[in-house]
Amino acid sequence: MVYGVYMKRKQVMLTPELNYQLEQLAKKRGSSASLVVREALAVYVVDSRNEQKKKKKMKPVDGMKNMLKNSFKGGPEDLSTNDWYLYGPDVK
Repeated sequence: MVYGVYMKRKQVMLTPELNYQLEQLAKKRGSSASLVVREALAVYVVDSRNEQKKKKKMKPVDGMKNMLKNSFKGGPEDLSTNDWYLYGPDVK
């Protein structure tokens, strides 16, 4: 039990099977079901934040690449593969 820390009460609806598994895990660990739920939620929230940070981490070059990709429809993805795209039709 955590003393000296303000806790907010939440109500959660569990299936009978999930409730049984939760109770068994808490019993095995020698802790309360509430503590198991708090710890699981803490891990879940941290993992979710890390996933969001990974998605938001985009290099500036990726933004330019996406912008250019959407601007030139129908050409090759890598314009350097054909000199015509770089220098025009008069270059051989």
